[in-house]
Amino acid sequence: MPPLRLSAVIPVYNRAAVIGRALASIRRQTCQPDEVIVVDDGSTDDLEAALQPFTDLPLRLIRQTNGGAAAARNTGMACASGDTVAFLDSDDIWLPEKTARQLAWLERAPPGVLAVTTGFAMAEEGRWIEGAAFDDIRIPSDRNRPTDHLWICDVSPGTTLMLRRSTWDLVGPLDTGFQRLEDWDWLIRLGRQGSLGVVPDVLAVVFRSTPPGINAVRTAGAMMWKRHAVALDHAGRRRLRAALDLENAAALRSAGQSVPATAALLRATLGWPGRLLPLLLRRIVGRLGLIVTNSFRVWVFRLTGRGRDTN
Repeated sequence: MPPLRLSAVIPVYNRAAVIGRALASIRRQTCQPDEVIVVDDGSTDDLEAALQPFTDLPLRLIRQTNGGAAAARNTGMACASGDTVAFLDSDDIWLPEKTARQLAWLERAPPGVLAVTTGFAMAEEGRWIEGAAFDDIRIPSDRNRPTDHLWICDVSPGTTLMLRRSTWDLVGPLDTGFQRLEDWDWLIRLGRQGSLGVVPDVLAVVFRSTPPGINAVRTAGAMMWKRHAVALDHAGRRRLRAALDLENAAALRSAGQSVPATAALLRATLGWPGRLLPLLLRRIVGRLGLIVTNSFRVWVFRLTGRGRDTN
């Protein structure tokens, strides 16, 4: 069997300042994509200048009027020539073994597995240093049943998803009616056709972005509920509602509405305690561990006198 031909698809909108790190991470892959498609979704910054240092990559720049992330990824898929496609958000990073590990996984995937994702680490814009420890690592749980896709927080498909073109043809394109949560909607639709494989190692870095306004999140949430709740039993609807409450909590917190955000987080936790409570505990322990580690480094630095003036 000939090797799979891989296309990388990067949608971008006014991220000329950060797309270089995404492209640099593609350059460092041990298994290089056969083409890298950058879809400019109506940017007004100098994207061409940002792409100039990467002429060694098999780049294709496609321009379109602004239509949102779903439309940009759909365009990339329509233009991709590979029989396998991997998505990468324009501000994120693939670690060097990412494409090689996923391609190897897909080649030996059992029947019914339609795509594969990986673990990833979350990072703060402007605060992450390459090689530094992560305080927020997310490894996806198994996705063998449709209801497994009701939880999206441990999957970042915009950067970790790799799929065969036949899967895209089966599931269909992203719904451009969603201005938010379109990837979650797509994964639930995938779950009705087959399962999602997982490479359970951190192979990408996803940078936190500012959540959209609460109105956008609520509108997308209402669309998700209308489309998917009807096919769920009582437990499934409760879990979907909890996951949507968590999205609302993040948007409210970003908007500075701490009291409503806390209430939404509490509703989410009560609606799906088996999922939310371990997540919150891991987050607290992770942050405490990072504080202790950094404090120890400062203590060693001072003890060894490295901070003293040597003049």
